[in-house]
Amino acid sequence: EHLGLAPLTEADLEVIDLGRSSNAKKENILLKEKANKEIFFKKLFKTYEKIVIATHAVPAGWKGFISEPSLILNSKTNDYFLTSSEIAQLDIAADLVILSACNSLENDLNKIYKAFLVAGASTVVYSNWQLDSSYANEFNDALFAELWVNSDLQKHEAVRNVALKFINNYSDPSYANPKFWANFTVGYGNL
Repeated sequence: EHLGLAPLTEADLEVIDLGRSSNAKKENILLKEKANKEIFFKKLFKTYEKIVIATHAVPAGWKGFISEPSLILNSKTNDYFLTSSEIAQLDIAADLVILSACNSLENDLNKIYKAFLVAGASTVVYSNWQLDSSYANEFNDALFAELWVNSDLQKHEAVRNVALKFINNYSDPSYANPKFWANFTVGYGNL
């Protein structure tokens, strides 16, 4: 909603659903004004198994505001941009970071997911193109379920399994569209 960006109507629902499915503490589910950069930085003093960020991503030079790819967060100080260089300097001890952010691979936005790996995340699941937020919620919810049921799976295997479930689900013809099963990619900190 800030900076003239469209509201992400499904983002709060996605974060709530994923928090519930992973038994996250309520105080660690950051929504609306609490989904701000300052609180996010404070939360990173702890270790988390999973971190989900559902927001906008903008490329370098976006509207003349920022010189590098960034995620948009609320801010108490009007510093709405979480830049790739800021991310890379963080200490993120998480097994999995999900970037449910539009176009995180386009326009050199791949620096954002790579910055999370540099910061210490073991695995980052990120989108390849424009993200439909209702789809992201459904896909990521299924991904968390897959990882919970099959905890020994590698993240890329879980993403593949969820994609195959969408492709093979004939209850809704729209699932045949690759936007429902091909948008997310897995990046590993080490193999």
